Amino acid sequence: MSKNRPEYLKEWKKKRYEQGLCFRCGKSLDRLPSATCSQCGAKSVARAKVWYQEQKTKKRCPSCFQYHNGSHVYCDSCNILRSKKVTDASHQRKANGICHRRTCNNPVGPESTIFCHEHYPHILELHRKKHDQQVFDGNREIVLERDNHQCTLCSSVKRLEVHHKNEDRKNNGLDNLVTICHSCHVTLTRLLNTSNIKGLLSLVNVQGGS
Repeated sequence: MSKNRPEYLKEWKKKRYEQGLCFRCGKSLDRLPSATCSQCGAKSVARAKVWYQEQKTKKRCPSCFQYHNGSHVYCDSCNILRSKKVTDASHQRKANGICHRRTCNNPVGPESTIFCHEHYPHILELHRKKHDQQVFDGNREIVLERDNHQCTLCSSVKRLEVHHKNEDRKNNGLDNLVTICHSCHVTLTRLLNTSNIKGLLSLVNVQGGS
């Protein structure tokens, strides 16, 4: 073999990905842009979690395998090196106009300045799910479906947002969440946070009539 093993495996995995096949079992990929199928990916994640948990329990850094007394998985030195490596790689990819996904070499755009056209929808969906879980306890999509994906104040279907009726962001019950558009949300927020309600209402009426 003319090439060393790491380079050979890297090219082999890339070829498998281009063919739409999982590099572990050879089955068709069912969760792009991942390089493994969902079954192999789940097994890899489970094995990695067990291994990292063992290292954390032993207080041994999984990078340099040195024992430490820190609360993080990695020791302080490796944490600094890993952060610097990730930052430098991100800056290099951004300077070259390449997608931030580590396994992707496609150019960025047009929807995003850091992700390519293929990966941007996937990343956006992940961020939306994470935001939904953190801010609305996973009830955002349920509320949008309940309100037929339209503003409950003006029936608009553009730039929809979910509003907390009592302004308490910790109360994410379905009875406290309602769908409104961005324009109504801004107006409602101003009404709730101003003392000159009559003046603001007159301004809104003028804007609505113009």
